[in-house]
Amino acid sequence: MSRDRYFQIMRYLHFVDNQELSISNAQILMTKSFRNAPKMLQFRKAVVEQLVNGRTFRLTEQNAEPVAPITHFRFNRDHFHYPISNNSRLACKVHIQRVDTQHSCAICGVHMCPDPCFLRYHTMVNYKFNDVSKQGPRRLTEQGT
Repeated sequence: MSRDRYFQIMRYLHFVDNQELSISNAQILMTKSFRNAPKMLQFRKAVVEQLVNGRTFRLTEQNAEPVAPITHFRFNRDHFHYPISNNSRLACKVHIQRVDTQHSCAICGVHMCPDPCFLRYHTMVNYKFNDVSKQGPRRLTEQGT
């Protein structure tokens, strides 16, 4: 087994363990707070039903329309979008030219330069930026992606 695959499995197991612990703690608190608290299995089923809320990604008779994606998540100011520094350098999504940056948005996960690309991406619909000071090869057109 490769090292990357090992760490991928370990991250998944850690995530599952944290979920199990959270659900167990919630059920214990509910049992101590209410006399008629459901048993663990019923509690887990209730949690799943509340999370799914009757929706599924499969198209069924009850769910004839596909679930719409979140529109313009990058414009949502309820989330605090802020730039973070990463260890690796990837291409900036905003620049038309090939510009490698080590910064990305902590919420969106999109790689972009902290200035001016970060502000453009989160405030403008047509956010592509033609930086005349960058003489690198063009990887995008101004309208294309």
